Amino acid sequence: VGCSDSTSPSNSSSSKDTISSNEQASSNPIEDSNFTIKSNILNAYTTSQNGSETIYTINKSGEYTLSGSLNGQIIFASSLDTSVKLNLNNVSITSSSQCIFWQSEIKKVELSPLSNTINSLISTGIQSCVESNNNIEISGSGSLNINSKSKHALDGSNLTVSESPKLTITASKDGFHGKNILIGGGDITISNVDDAFQADINSKGSKGTFTMTNGNVVINNANSIVKADTSIDVQGGKINATNCEASFIPNVNTPTISIAANSVTIDGQPYNN
Repeated sequence: VGCSDSTSPSNSSSSKDTISSNEQASSNPIEDSNFTIKSNILNAYTTSQNGSETIYTINKSGEYTLSGSLNGQIIFASSLDTSVKLNLNNVSITSSSQCIFWQSEIKKVELSPLSNTINSLISTGIQSCVESNNNIEISGSGSLNINSKSKHALDGSNLTVSESPKLTITASKDGFHGKNILIGGGDITISNVDDAFQADINSKGSKGTFTMTNGNVVINNANSIVKADTSIDVQGGKINATNCEASFIPNVNTPTISIAANSVTIDGQPYNN
């Protein structure tokens, strides 16, 4: 998952040694003056230019708050061995590659739209909008709109939605594309996609599972609601789907399918196992 060469910046670069909680990232001349990263972490990130796009590479684990508009990317050093949390505070990122790219094969990136904020990620290139070589978690209580023009909206190993974010997803390919997908909360609207959720068996043999325990999902215009290799388990929450060619289908093998009563409605009719 993810091609690091697609994010390799050219031309100049610079390093940010200290970012205080009230310091504007625009103090570095290579940075985008409309975009701010706030944190208390030393040697937190480097910046570089790739054509007209500004690339921010996060070098240290911890918590960051992003604000403003960026034409570029947020990527994470492959050496990171602990997780990073990005608080999204009315941020808008547009990229010709991935908007967010977690390069490490361990731990995760967590995206948390803050309460009463509206955030947007738009990718126009051939990569997925939010992509990880390992895990992605969406938390928080604000709004996050993800639009992938050419591939998946979210693409990683373990994809998790927790707490109560409001997600609006459109994609040329899948909404969620991972190995194990857990929906534990939130209000999620997925429109005009290939598969709303697809969970594959990866090259290391990890099995593709989809589990939903809480939250509300609305799906409009998809090839399938969930496609999974091993298991589909809707224990709680609600799924309301319209104009989907298929509902819950196997991808490679025949998975175990368990759908709680009254949890799924398709074209106005309750779904029965």
